[in-house]
Order: sequence, then structure tokens, then C-alpha cells
Amino acid sequence: MSYFIFSKILSKNMLEFNMKKTGPNRMYYPTRYSEHNKALDNLTKAFNNIAKKLGGEVYMQTNPIENYYDDGRIVHRPTQKSFLFDFEKRFEYYPECGSFGFSSLGQFERKIEKKQIKLSIQSSTNEKCYILAWHKDYYKEKRYAIPSKTQDAQEKKFKRFTKHFIEIPQHKLDIMYHIFLEAFTHDRYDKSTFKYITTPKGKYNQTPIYFVDGEDLLWLATKRHHTDPLALLALEEIRRRMQIYERSVYAH
Repeated sequence: MSYFIFSKILSKNMLEFNMKKTGPNRMYYPTRYSEHNKALDNLTKAFNNIAKKLGGEVYMQTNPIENYYDDGRIVHRPTQKSFLFDFEKRFEYYPECGSFGFSSLGQFERKIEKKQIKLSIQSSTNEKCYILAWHKDYYKEKRYAIPSKTQDAQEKKFKRFTKHFIEIPQHKLDIMYHIFLEAFTHDRYDKSTFKYITTPKGKYNQTPIYFVDGEDLLWLATKRHHTDPLALLALEEIRRRMQIYERSVYAH
């Protein structure tokens, strides 16, 4: 029997066992397990395809066997440094890109307290966008006891919230690649790796406003190297804003 087939059988048996359990290793939504895994596999494949085109210094790796601790690992190929991440496909409150209407992103304390996990990635329901937040930015925030719905009941769980998160469309996964590369290069696993986020309040909408450490788009477009994808994004956004402005002027 091949290792791949064996791991799949073992993972399936572990799932059936944990679905009957209570406690930290149980599945909170066991019926969503299959969709969650498919979404994670889709992201991993799309990310690694982009990574190869950008030099392949960073790649994403999922667990061959479910361990009920993390969902995968981001690896820096030149140094073999890595960190674990948590992945979640959202079935509520985030149907598509730009639809996450909250100014802060919540995460369960049971996930944050796993110190080897440095990053949370949450997928929109249609899997076209991803929200990223570093766990280091959660550490400084207060814990709140909030009722949370599971498949079978409602339980009071501790959560923390951070305003430091970023949304990345699937067709812009090169930005995710550069965020991870920035983290490994400078050994920083926090908000400082985000080169742009939406609106000063951190709230997402269909017309994001990008900035870098309080600086504006023009700074981003002119001060960074012209081949930097973030500078190119800034130029695209400047053109988009100018078109909106011109339409509004001529409309009057």
C-alpha cells in the first residue's frame, strides 16, 4: 500500500474518531471538513504555481495527515525556515471579495495560544479572496468571552480581535508571496510585512485605499523599485482613482 493511500485512510479514520469526541481536538463543524480541505488544496496549488514563477523561494505545504493542530506550513527554501499557519474557509459573513464588513478580524484563543502557528488565513466562501492576520498582532489584544455557534450547539469561547489584517484576491497571490518573503528575510511575523491594507480603519470595501505606514499611494509608486509588484499595484490604483475623479468632474 502506498504512503499516499495509507495517509488518506488514516486521516479518514482520525476524522471519524474525532467527530465523536469533545475537547480541543474535536471537529467543530465536521460536515464542512471536506469543503475546508478542498479550499485549502486549491489555495496551496494556486500559491505554489505563482511561487514558481516568482523564483520559488517560498512555498506552501499542507499536512498529509490531519493533526488537529495546524493546517500547513510556509517554507523558505533557501534557509529551510518555516512557520505553521491556520486555514479556515468562511461560510458566513464573507461570501466574496470585499464583502467582509468588520473593522477587526477575530480568532479563537485556542488557535492563538498554539505558539508554533504564526498566521491565520481565512478564505471567502467563493474562494476568490483571502484574509491574512499574523498571530503576533493578536497577542497584544484583550480576550473576550463570546458565544460561538458550532454544528451541534452554542459554546462560550475566548476570542481576540485585530485591526491589522489584509485581503488578497486569488489573482494577486504574488502579494502573498512577497509578504511571506518579507517575513523570512527580516524575521518579522507581524503587521510590518503588510505593504498595503484597505482604508485607514482597516475596513474592507469594493474600492480599497492603499497606504504604507501612513504614507500615500504616490510615495509607494515612486519610492519603491519600479518592478516591485506593490509599486505597480499603487500605479494601477492611482489610475483608477483619477478615472473616477475625472468622471465625477465631467458629470457636473
